[in-house]
Amino acid sequence: MCSLIEVEYEKVHSYKSSKDMWETLTLAYERTSQVKDARISILVYQYDLFKMEDHETIDQMFGRFQIIINNLRSLEKKYDNYDDHINQNFVKVTTLNTSKDLKKFPMEELLSTLKVHEIELIRMKAKEKASP
Repeated sequence: MCSLIEVEYEKVHSYKSSKDMWETLTLAYERTSQVKDARISILVYQYDLFKMEDHETIDQMFGRFQIIINNLRSLEKKYDNYDDHINQNFVKVTTLNTSKDLKKFPMEELLSTLKVHEIELIRMKAKEKASP
């Protein structure tokens, strides 16, 4: 019990068995099956409707996507094809500079290509604003 923070310790210090302590802490941290299923459902919905926002950079978008994936994994919901999901969402952008097979396109290379495209778009917008 020494490894528990004070708030957690207060919840379980009177229990005699570690099983009772574990069950109390598990409930306190929303690991009941109903709550877990509801959280998974929300995250799957966010995953399915995921798209880049107008104001986002590639890094911000990818960070937001990673949060969804990591939360799903922490709830033991795995998406082995999340690379495919990213690829499907950004086919239009990646075909600008490459003719590679997107199913074999590594995630790091995809992100690099998107970042280069983002820089090019920023330059083009700046050029448009500068010209009369």
